Amino acid sequence: MHLIAEHDVLANQELAKDTRCLAVLALQDSAGIEALTIVATFFIPPTFVSSLFSMPLFDWGSGDAEPWMKRLFLYLTVAGPLTLSTFAIWGLLKLVRRLKHKKEIKKSRLMTRCSTSHGSEVNSLVSNRMCGTSISGDSEALFGRFSTRLD
Repeated sequence: MHLIAEHDVLANQELAKDTRCLAVLALQDSAGIEALTIVATFFIPPTFVSSLFSMPLFDWGSGDAEPWMKRLFLYLTVAGPLTLSTFAIWGLLKLVRRLKHKKEIKKSRLMTRCSTSHGSEVNSLVSNRMCGTSISGDSEALFGRFSTRLD
């Protein structure tokens, strides 16, 4: 029986090492895809603006001596803020995702702590309050005991 348990432990350790390697590879792959996303986020809005301006929707034949200067200025005034707003929206979405992930981690740690906490009446009251369970009768009795002891 002991040899089987030892074999299982070794197999689980090998599986944990392999899983860790896969996690590291996935993280590296994710970083590469994020870099591609940043590059695409930078180039897609100006590309959209240039393709929009290349359509025959605008009357570019104004007869000015240097029409390319006005066109370039118009292109930059449209593409620049559009690119910045795209990065701002992407950054906000990333921030919201990160905050939500931190909140989920904090909640799971709190639930783990609440499920494993053992102790006196005060510790159980505090952990129940942290977990969000309502035990108003117990807390009143407990605080009643403290108030009578303090008086």
